[in-house]
Amino acid sequence: MIKIENLSKTFEQGGNFFSNSKKIYAVSDVSLNIEPGKAVGLVGESGCGKSTFARCVLQLIKPTSGSVFFKDVDLTKIAGNSLRKLRAKFQMVFQDPGESLNPRMKISEIIGEPLNLHTNLSTEQKRSRMEEIMNEVGLKTDHLERFPHQFSGGQQQRIGIGRAIATKPNFIILDEPTSALDVSIRGQILKLLQDLRHRFNLSYLLITHDLSVVLNVCDYVAVMYLGKIVEIGTTKSIFNSPQHPYTQALLSSVPIPDPLSKSKRIKLKGEIPSPTKIHNICALHGRCPLKIAHCDYEYPSLLEKNTGHFAACWNTNNSKIN
Repeated sequence: MIKIENLSKTFEQGGNFFSNSKKIYAVSDVSLNIEPGKAVGLVGESGCGKSTFARCVLQLIKPTSGSVFFKDVDLTKIAGNSLRKLRAKFQMVFQDPGESLNPRMKISEIIGEPLNLHTNLSTEQKRSRMEEIMNEVGLKTDHLERFPHQFSGGQQQRIGIGRAIATKPNFIILDEPTSALDVSIRGQILKLLQDLRHRFNLSYLLITHDLSVVLNVCDYVAVMYLGKIVEIGTTKSIFNSPQHPYTQALLSSVPIPDPLSKSKRIKLKGEIPSPTKIHNICALHGRCPLKIAHCDYEYPSLLEKNTGHFAACWNTNNSKIN
């Protein structure tokens, strides 16, 4: 469905008559494939480049280099009307539903906008499609005549999801879709996303800090650190046998729902490297307790540790942090 090859994004920061601008390497040489009907989780700490990567994939931000193929069409090579026509097939659900919905537009206008842009439906057909969407996301048809502020956060996110599926896309990026919601509502939204995926054979890229969400929703997991993918594999393989020290530290932070069980939190010591520098060796080098001699002079490529499980780590002993 989506094939991403060597995607990079560099930003320019500052710069004036007296000093040169700095380059920020937000995303560096990332490759990722997403199969039809599959959900891939993209995880990592804040500032590692997840959201920038997502926006580059959908061409909301133009990448500095690399390619994004959607059904054999390179999105980085097209623009204008050619790109607009394809946007009906890939959409995005944003993190904060309140901020992503226009407060001056009724729900019928919000959900109707993509139908106006990407379809040739008649007025009656559009109304019928909007009512169908409201039923699909668990809302009432009379909600179409209300404004966003008249809904709860969970309902607003349902509206955002409804807008995303309005044109019957093949691929949706979910950028922290539950982080702004109450815990009691998160499960309902995740169940809705799962139901829609299976019903319409959707492909998802799910960006999240909540690893328990990934465990319940995703087929595959990609771990990002400082703009690079450092580990990728099936969800079961990543959670049962994390190979990269950074992934091990991330997973150790997941709470265990058992008051009698004690988890050992792994805390990586040292400073996070600056994103303004190109790293010729592993970016975790200064914080990694498992580094070996080879780590001192060459950046690791993604090496296959187990079948279909890759990690950018020179330590091939399948070691774990104690």
